[in-house]
Amino acid sequence: MTHSTAGVTVIVADDDALIRMVMRRALSQRGIQVVEAVDGTTAVDASARHQADLLITDAHMPGLSLLDTLAAIDELDDSPEVLVISGDSRSPLAPGITFLAKPIELELFLDAVDSLLSRRASR
Repeated sequence: MTHSTAGVTVIVADDDALIRMVMRRALSQRGIQVVEAVDGTTAVDASARHQADLLITDAHMPGLSLLDTLAAIDELDDSPEVLVISGDSRSPLAPGITFLAKPIELELFLDAVDSLLSRRASR
């Protein structure tokens, strides 16, 4: 990891509690504050409330669709970077959105998080 995680907040949005727990543990061990969300609506609310640096979201959850969630995130004054994860191995997104297919390898996940947090820090 090439940057400090002091003061970094990540929203982990997934309707699967086990996935949220695994991500929370991995990120918390790096000193990252993690806020959990169970659907797109709470992910957007949490991103705004906590001024998140990164939103990690499942592509398929109850509530808002992925595209609606991303559109709402883009409207925030200081929108976070976004990492989309899905059990569907095909990326449902346009180029420029970081995507990982489930099951997620921890090393690839942490590399993606590091890359996105570095991008955020350089804005």
